[in-house]
Amino acid sequence: MNKIKNKEQVYLTGICAKTIVDGKYWILTDGRERIGEISLDDKEYRMNLGDEILKFKTIETIKERTNIEFQELPNGYDPDKINDGYIDNVHSYGTDAKPFNGVWSLTQQAPIFTKENNSKSWFAAGWYVINQNNIWRQEFCPKLIAIQRYDYRGPFKEKEKAREVLDIIKGERLFRK
Repeated sequence: MNKIKNKEQVYLTGICAKTIVDGKYWILTDGRERIGEISLDDKEYRMNLGDEILKFKTIETIKERTNIEFQELPNGYDPDKINDGYIDNVHSYGTDAKPFNGVWSLTQQAPIFTKENNSKSWFAAGWYVINQNNIWRQEFCPKLIAIQRYDYRGPFKEKEKAREVLDIIKGERLFRK
């Protein structure tokens, strides 16, 4: 990464901003490692890069004054798309309530969210097939702790896809007995 500063410009080369929460949070990478972040705090955007914190009024200002490459959300991402009857979603996976704090869990490889802004109870967005007490079942937006504790398949964007996987798993169990 090369960094050259003057009063108007901060030239950053080789840095990519990956969208985590649309319009609110990005992770900055050098192509291999996380090196910083951009977040919307109240009325301004804060760029944390190493030991420096740079403040900007708009995301357009960041784009104009830096050479950071902003990655767009994946094709087909539509936050207003109705998914199994629910308008709200996290990373295009449906939710059963308005999502707050929606993020992608790297540990679980799943979209997670809270149902209230200050809640400590996390849920996984989308459809899952979960094995609890040797019983496989299909569940929409389970608590995060369920997919941390039990074997599961998912996330799935559609109920039908989760049902197909559940049928395959149940079919395999019949043949193993």
